[in-house]
Amino acid sequence: MDGNVSFNQALNDRLKILNISYQNILDGIESIKNKITTTFLENSHFINNNNNIYIVSGGFIEFIKPIANILGFKSNHIFSNSFIKNGDSYELDNENIMAQDKGKVEVVKRLGLEGLIIVIGDGYTDYEIKKYGYADLFIAYTEHVNRTKVSKLADYTSNSFTDIIEYINNL
Repeated sequence: MDGNVSFNQALNDRLKILNISYQNILDGIESIKNKITTTFLENSHFINNNNNIYIVSGGFIEFIKPIANILGFKSNHIFSNSFIKNGDSYELDNENIMAQDKGKVEVVKRLGLEGLIIVIGDGYTDYEIKKYGYADLFIAYTEHVNRTKVSKLADYTSNSFTDIIEYINNL
């Protein structure tokens, strides 16, 4: 997440350690549901009423989509990794663009977004979207984790989704 190892290598290394099962996915979804921050829940109307918000995540669609649905994200605005079932366990779909190095950059490039493009995230791969010219601003979102190396690269740093909305509205 600090940009020291290729994304694909780091992801595959992590998944080799784990033996992901369907039950793990269900348990993960329940755990994440209980950790949605108050500032996201309080501002779900902002997400519901905005056609220009995308999730571009190195996480997995199996976990992200159920949570994104709660918050009002459009299903066709979610770009993330996915699993391939292999017997009783799940592996990384290495063919998915998001499993590749600079996958986030490539997805945003292909979206061909216009106007002011703002990336909000907590990792180096989020910053890379701006670094390679596909975003105008990078906001480091630190409510869950503050990676100092990443925060130093940000145009703005915030630990609250409410604060981010206020910042964007004042641009």
